[in-house]
Amino acid sequence: MANIILIDDHKMMREGLNSFLSKEGWTVVGEAGSMDEAKKIVSEKKELLSGAIAIVDIKLGDESGFDVLKILAESHLGMRVLMYSMFDSPGYAMEAIERGAMGYITKAADNTELLKALDEIKSGNTYIQQSLVRGITVTANLVAGLTKKEKQVFDLVRQDISNEEISRQLNISLRTTENYVSKIYDKFGVNDRSELIVK
Repeated sequence: MANIILIDDHKMMREGLNSFLSKEGWTVVGEAGSMDEAKKIVSEKKELLSGAIAIVDIKLGDESGFDVLKILAESHLGMRVLMYSMFDSPGYAMEAIERGAMGYITKAADNTELLKALDEIKSGNTYIQQSLVRGITVTANLVAGLTKKEKQVFDLVRQDISNEEISRQLNISLRTTENYVSKIYDKFGVNDRSELIVK
């Protein structure tokens, strides 16, 4: 089985996962609770992490697991990442895969599904928690229905970039940006930016 590294800011969660995975025959070779700790482990345990699977929480206190995903990719160790989160939003799952993760499951998933995800990822396959698949299909269809300019605005809104900055980056007026954002809200059936980001 592939070696595993756990990256989660909750120590009890890491300890619980470590104990469970060890009993199932997996070898946990490192734990980190922050980006700095993850960088240190990657630097110190390169031989053990080559081809390993990293189980990464999306939220690491004030830090983002997506940033850790980037660090792991830049390590060139061929690590495979399973995003493990409390968020059951199809949008988060889609973003995780878009950013290079090979899997996404929530912390509410059964242990059997976690093991299945690890087995699939170890085999080089992508795995998304089954209860999220339908929502991802719906969300993907909504994104596909956006015009080219709406998609550009949507991608920036999803990064929580302000309307003013979107206007500057796309070289359009603030009013035009606000109109695009309003149309996007209507298409996704949401009322504001926070609802859109979650969805």
